[in-house]
Amino acid sequence: MGLYEIAKIAVGVMIFLLGAFMFFFPKLCLKKQEREIEYAQKDMRKRGGILMIVSVVVSIVMLAAPFIAGLMV
Repeated sequence: MGLYEIAKIAVGVMIFLLGAFMFFFPKLCLKKQEREIEYAQKDMRKRGGILMIVSVVVSIVMLAAPFIAGLMV
């Protein structure tokens, strides 16, 4: 496994951690004026959850792409 593959996985992990931070600490991700607005917190939680799901899917695709490309040749 080369550095390029490790970097692809690391980017997926960082995006997942960002999504987890947004999901579990929505008040810290919002502007000061919006921290007490309930729907803004719900939107931030939803965006964090979506970001976590997307990062997992992208990481799986990045890991599986070399194997799939090898099978097609």
